[in-house]
Amino acid sequence: MSRALRGPVAGVHSGPGHDRARRSVAASDVVMSLSLLGLWPLAWCLPSGAWPLVSHSITRAKAAFLRSRFPAPAPAVEAAFPQQPAEFVQRIGRELDANRRELRMQILRKNAPWGWTPDIQLEGTRYLQDALQAHCGVVLWVSHFVFCGLIAKIALHDAGYAVTHLSRPEHGFSKTKFGIRVLNPLRCSVEDRNLAGRIVIDRSNMHATMRRVQQALEGNGIVSITAGAWEARQIVSAPMFAGRLSLATGAPALAWSCGAALIPVHGVRQGGRRFRVVVDKPLSVDRSLAKHAFADAAVSAYVESLQPFVARYPGQWRGWGSL
Repeated sequence: MSRALRGPVAGVHSGPGHDRARRSVAASDVVMSLSLLGLWPLAWCLPSGAWPLVSHSITRAKAAFLRSRFPAPAPAVEAAFPQQPAEFVQRIGRELDANRRELRMQILRKNAPWGWTPDIQLEGTRYLQDALQAHCGVVLWVSHFVFCGLIAKIALHDAGYAVTHLSRPEHGFSKTKFGIRVLNPLRCSVEDRNLAGRIVIDRSNMHATMRRVQQALEGNGIVSITAGAWEARQIVSAPMFAGRLSLATGAPALAWSCGAALIPVHGVRQGGRRFRVVVDKPLSVDRSLAKHAFADAAVSAYVESLQPFVARYPGQWRGWGSL
């Protein structure tokens, strides 16, 4: 059974990493800026097939230089794979580091005049088509895999689906004022080419934000929301591996309020240069339940859909810190 987690402060919960008194600039902005500048010529000049090798080589060099100071995998990784040796757990942490760097290269290349066209296999569109035929709108609950945020948008856009994405103000590379103004547009502009629209959360007026989201669903629209615990009035946890995954209930609450289908979307690289985007079957939850009970059950159903993908692609999932 899922468990609702309620914080001491009522209203919107913005997650542990959010600082409402947002700093103008941080040391992490300098590090990220240098990383992007260093990767820029590699992303623009090298063929995309070379990016994984470059990214993993940098990770190995980084690990050798930092040694014990290299970021350790989240404790949940070891707990999720108790039968695996320590080298397996370390490899997951290093794959995650390299994959996040490769994502930066993809974004940088997408900003080049000649761009980049990934090889994406899109599966499960029949579920999306069936949901749209019901004329109630669709809420896509997008899993937090490294490559999913970009490739899922590209795949759905190329398949002819107009998706509106609900986004945090800090989405991109940085949470500071400098990062939001200078760094984050590099990513957002690339994603926006594949969206019908982006609704940025206004924490000072959440009612207006939700009205805009509901309007996007009107007329059988499609709204996507990334699965995470960043923005919510309620956070619910459900069993996953040896722990519990905490998720904001905004997506299921929206689907309940609007009568829309609630569909998980998972996006991974399945080997080599090919990516895979899976539109999974709609979450089957009793619509007669009250909103909070519906959201609680939806989180459990979503985690059941997510876990096999995380088990197969653990080095691509960015949710280990929430488990």
